[in-house]
Amino acid sequence: MLVVGIIWFFYSTCVSPEGIRHIILISIDTCRADYLSCYGYPRKITANIDVIAEEGIIFRNALTPIPLTLPAHCSMLTGTYPLHHGVHDNLDHVLGETNVTVAEILHEHGYTTGAIVSSFILDAQFGVSQGFDSYNDRFEEPIGLREDRERRGEEASRFACSYLEEHRNEPFFLFLHYFDPHTDYEPPEPFASEYADNLYAGEIAYTDYCIGQAIDKLKGLDLYDSSLIIIVGDHGEGLGEHGEAEHGYYIYQCTARVPFIIKPPGCRKPRKIDNIVSLVDVAPTILGYLGVEIPAYIQGKDLSGCSTRKIAADKERYVYCESLTGTKYGCNPLLGLASERWKYIETTRPELYYLPRDQLEENNIVEKEAKRVVLMRGQLQKMVTELIGTESIDSRQEIDEESRRRLESLGYIGTAAVQAAVGIDESKPDPKDLISFHEYKMKVVHLIYHKRPDEAKTVCEKMLAEWPNMPDTHLELGHVTFKKGEFAESIAHNLMYLALISQPGIQHPESLVFNAGEPVFMAHRRLGEAYSKLGDYDKAVENFLAALRIRPDRPDVHNNIAVAYFELGEFDLAIKHWTEALRLTPDRPALHDNLAIVLYKEGKIDEAIAHWQEALRLKPDWIEVRDKLERVIKQRNQPTDKK
Repeated sequence: MLVVGIIWFFYSTCVSPEGIRHIILISIDTCRADYLSCYGYPRKITANIDVIAEEGIIFRNALTPIPLTLPAHCSMLTGTYPLHHGVHDNLDHVLGETNVTVAEILHEHGYTTGAIVSSFILDAQFGVSQGFDSYNDRFEEPIGLREDRERRGEEASRFACSYLEEHRNEPFFLFLHYFDPHTDYEPPEPFASEYADNLYAGEIAYTDYCIGQAIDKLKGLDLYDSSLIIIVGDHGEGLGEHGEAEHGYYIYQCTARVPFIIKPPGCRKPRKIDNIVSLVDVAPTILGYLGVEIPAYIQGKDLSGCSTRKIAADKERYVYCESLTGTKYGCNPLLGLASERWKYIETTRPELYYLPRDQLEENNIVEKEAKRVVLMRGQLQKMVTELIGTESIDSRQEIDEESRRRLESLGYIGTAAVQAAVGIDESKPDPKDLISFHEYKMKVVHLIYHKRPDEAKTVCEKMLAEWPNMPDTHLELGHVTFKKGEFAESIAHNLMYLALISQPGIQHPESLVFNAGEPVFMAHRRLGEAYSKLGDYDKAVENFLAALRIRPDRPDVHNNIAVAYFELGEFDLAIKHWTEALRLTPDRPALHDNLAIVLYKEGKIDEAIAHWQEALRLKPDWIEVRDKLERVIKQRNQPTDKK
């Protein structure tokens, strides 16, 4: 490894660890570092963050381990890389309980711990709530179509101010998450008008305004000077660079580089540090400032020394980053290794960039720097082995349909699962070859969510023209045409999807065999629904049964197959599946009504009445069921005529 220049850090005006009673960790979702004024953005749009930076430490070369919200925050809060904590995607991953968060450690040391998150991606069900005494993930003010997905920054700040007021007299750790810079870019006024030429910048400016509200509250409570404040981004945003509009696919600087600012208590002298750092450094740095022993499993570095003593960096540090999104399309992963100066990306066609002269990563010098490639590839392989270790945790877990719908509404692709294997198979495509497909697919998801199926179909047809043998193209068309009510066409595309994935021998790179779980389930479920719409209940049952063989825990499919059996006159089987649907989701009034209807037809009057009564208990204003129940009870109570 190359020796770099020694960098000295010194602070003389900071309080001792014993004086730190309040820690505020602020995470700005989807925040490019170069969009903050203190990081060089030409417009002065982040006045509040700039003030904090002027009183603290700016790390100018901070990277996320992975440019996706859930796994990045898992790394931030555990101090470990995705290879260790096991979360590699926003979908179908949950932070396992065997992981330990910094909140858990601080709780054990007497701190009250609270979190206020602003996106469903960080919902408590996904595991990041571990260690928090209070975890505010319920949104009060829906934002148009964003209902139940996220909250505005002002709402997050209002909750933060209440939390600060309530806990002002006790040691606390507050994790405060803002989501506004994420798509869609819809800042409120006056930011929408002021930044009409760049709405993403408007979202950053609005988020800064909201952060200012929380900081003003800290100052008003006389807590600001004594608090440890850390501001980070979880990942950046492509904004079209390298062909990526948003984030999660590539690991170039536009999505990997994030702001990382520390304001230690009492410090007034700013420092700008060029050493490479990572979000895995957040947790150990908090513990370092408090003088708490850092657990051996933590893979990040304690940066607290930069504010209390001299630090000499005599060796070039490397940090790891990854994206496995391309593996959803059968591509190799992107595995990155970065220092202050160099960035190496291992994949089918490796990449190497010298960042001081190529911040935009436009000049791949992998062929010119053969020795450097060998060095960094070896270092990457060694690091991957060490990061996985013997206690690496697989946190993959199927999520329910409602959660999947919410995540997909935020633009996250939910067909095939990422493949967590980190080896490179040279026979697989490079993710760079399918960036256009990915961008089309993201656009389709966006259009479907915004109820624009005609436009979504047009995009899908472009995908079909360019990738005729890509299974996912037909899966998307099957979805879009179903939404448009074109059920026969939907059936044709879903059948084509199933046919393509059963032919692994086809040599075209776009005809890759996908993960056979969730997408195959979705194809069979949608086939069952389309056949039902066309009145072909035998084929509907056939496909619903195929879906249930993959996901027997899906109440919606049990309901759908029960309807099909009902239409076929197979009442016993209808009762069986509606009973199972209710076992899985007992609080669904419509399921009770459906089961009551078939029980009534079978002459099981008392059982039917019981289910209608339960439906009314769950939904008291359901007039139709109330009328039905009263009529059946009246019929039951009428005396039978004797002859």
